[in-house]
Amino acid sequence: MDNALTEEPYLQTILIVDDEANNISILNEILQDDYRILFAFNGPDAINLCKNYKPDLILLDIIMPDMTGYEVCKSLKKDQLTTEVPIIFISALEKAEDKVRGFDAGGVDYITKPFEVPEVQARIKTHLTIYDLKRELVKQNQQLRTAQKELEYHHTRLLQERHFIEEILVNIRRVENIDTDNLSYLMESVETTTGDFLFSKKRADGVQNILVGDFTGHGLQSAVGGPVVYDLFTSRTAQGAGMADIMGEINVKLLEILPSGTFLAACGVELNSDNKECLLWNCGMPSILIFRGGKLLDTIKSHEMALGITKNNGIACNNKKLELQTGDRIFAYSDGIVEAISPENKMFGEERLISTLSEMIMQKQELDNLKDILNQFRESTICEDDITIVDISI
Repeated sequence: MDNALTEEPYLQTILIVDDEANNISILNEILQDDYRILFAFNGPDAINLCKNYKPDLILLDIIMPDMTGYEVCKSLKKDQLTTEVPIIFISALEKAEDKVRGFDAGGVDYITKPFEVPEVQARIKTHLTIYDLKRELVKQNQQLRTAQKELEYHHTRLLQERHFIEEILVNIRRVENIDTDNLSYLMESVETTTGDFLFSKKRADGVQNILVGDFTGHGLQSAVGGPVVYDLFTSRTAQGAGMADIMGEINVKLLEILPSGTFLAACGVELNSDNKECLLWNCGMPSILIFRGGKLLDTIKSHEMALGITKNNGIACNNKKLELQTGDRIFAYSDGIVEAISPENKMFGEERLISTLSEMIMQKQELDNLKDILNQFRESTICEDDITIVDISI
C-alpha cells in the first residue's frame, strides 16, 4: 500500500448567503463535490467571511433580516478586497425591476427560486471562468508593468552610460586636441558619436603626425575604439615615434581588443617640418588624392589591409614618399563621401569628388562648401554613414 501523502485538488470557494437554512442545504448538496462551500445566514456575517476568506463567487439572497442582498452587494463592491468577486443573486423575486436592482447593485447574474440544478451549475461555472480569466489578465498586466519598469530602469541606465561614453568621445574630437597647422577638415556624423576620427600632433622635431580613421559601422559601437587609438597616437607622438611605428602598434592593440568583424580603415601622414616631403600610408581607406595647381597629380590607393585584421601587416615598410611643392593639397577622406546616394540611387563617387575638389581649389572655396554640395546631391535621401575629409595644404 502506498503511504505517500497526496495533495488535495484545489477547489474554488463559493459563499452562499441566505437566511433560510433549507436553501443553503440545497445549494450545498448541488455544489459540494466541485467547490469549497462557505455559508452565512445574514449580511454582516457574509461581509466578515468575505474579508477573511475572499471567496471566488457569492450566491446572495435578497430578502434577509438586518441587511438586504442589495445592501450587502453594494458594501462588497465598495471594498477593494472584494470589489471584483462575482455576485449572483438568488431570489424568489421574479419582477424585472428586482433583477434590474440586482444588476445596478453590482451583481453579475440573477437566479430565481426554486433552483434548476443544471442552470445553477452552468451559471456558476461560466462566471467562475470569467473571474479566473479577469484575474489572470490582471496578473499578466501587473507582470507587464513590472517588466516595463525594469526595462525603463535599464534603458535609463544604458542612456546614462551612453551619454558618459559619448562625452568622452566628443571631448577627444575637440578642436584643441587637433593640431590644425597645415590642415582643415570637415566631419559630419550620423549620430552624436562617430566611427570617423582625425588626430593631428607635432613631434618635438617639428614633424607633424596625422591620422585619419574610419571604424566599421557608425555610432557608439564603432566609436568605442577611438580612445585607444587616441591614447596611442598622442603618447607615441609625444615620444617622437613615426607614423609607421604608431600605426603598427595601433594594429596590434586593436587585434587584442576589437571583436571579430570590427576593424579600422586608416590613412597616416608624416609631414616633414619644412613641408617639403611627406610619407603616406593607406590601410583600407579610399584613395588619397594629391592636387597640384588645382589638378589631380596622383592618387594613393590602399596598399595594406585595415588595422585590426591581421598581425602581419606591412605598415613598417609600405608607404608612399611624396615630394611637395607650395600650393599642393592632399585630401584623405572616409567612404561616407563617395558612397553618398542621390534620390536616383547614384553614388557621389570618386570621380565626382575629384572634379568637385578641383573646382573648389580653383575657386578658392572653403572645405565647408563640400557639405552643401553633398546635401544638394543627396537631396532628401538620408545620410547613412559618417563623413570625414581632411585637406592638408602645403
